[in-house]
Amino acid sequence: MSSVSLLPPDRVPNPLREPARWRARSRRVLARLVLAALLLLPLALYGYSRHHRGAAQPSTVSEVRLVGPRGPARLGVDVLLDVSGSFAGYASIRREALADIMSWSGSNLRPDDELTVIAFYDHAVVQLPTTRVADLPGVGGLADVILDDDKTAIQPALRLTGRSVHRAIRQTVVVVTDTLVVDADRAAIDTEMRRLGADTMTLIVPQGGQVIADWARAFSYEQVVTADSTSPGKTSLAIAHAIAHATGQGIQTVRTH
Repeated sequence: MSSVSLLPPDRVPNPLREPARWRARSRRVLARLVLAALLLLPLALYGYSRHHRGAAQPSTVSEVRLVGPRGPARLGVDVLLDVSGSFAGYASIRREALADIMSWSGSNLRPDDELTVIAFYDHAVVQLPTTRVADLPGVGGLADVILDDDKTAIQPALRLTGRSVHRAIRQTVVVVTDTLVVDADRAAIDTEMRRLGADTMTLIVPQGGQVIADWARAFSYEQVVTADSTSPGKTSLAIAHAIAHATGQGIQTVRTH
């Protein structure tokens, strides 16, 4: 038996017509949403970039702090400064960076942790004798260094480092240099590093500089950090990152405003 519809032809339900209308309408809505997202994306990225650029790039060590757990052992930090050749002109920058580190250490290291600063070129000179963090406020500053040669050698600095090392202290070595040394002999350096008993080492090289192959082979276990050698703030920040590497902690930016 056939059936006859009593509705006019234009009112007869068409099961294909309504979904087609819905699909067309949904495409228009989706297209508008995509267009709006594309228009808003640059603004969102700009806001994100501004927020994270300000938070992630402190300008000096006073704007960061060490965070996270740390083991019970005392820490000895030996900072070795290359003062030969082109580095000789940055004495005031290094002096300011180390002064900032000495001040920062009081609230980020323990009172019985120790700091030593040694300058090196063809031989090594102690600029800051091994000093407890608690005693750093009474230190006048770094001793002056008089250059008499343009060569750079790292082994004399390593031999001078850690002469008063205590068994209960963890030792870290932080070297600020362009790695252009004449005595990067792996066997001899291994002997000095074993004597020192250093647990960690960080190399700080000038921004844009490269680690020479002989140095990389001699110190294959070091952490490498780059820093603007013309900036006391960036140099002090690099040393702070080296200390965090030694303690196993993190670096957190401190809001100063």
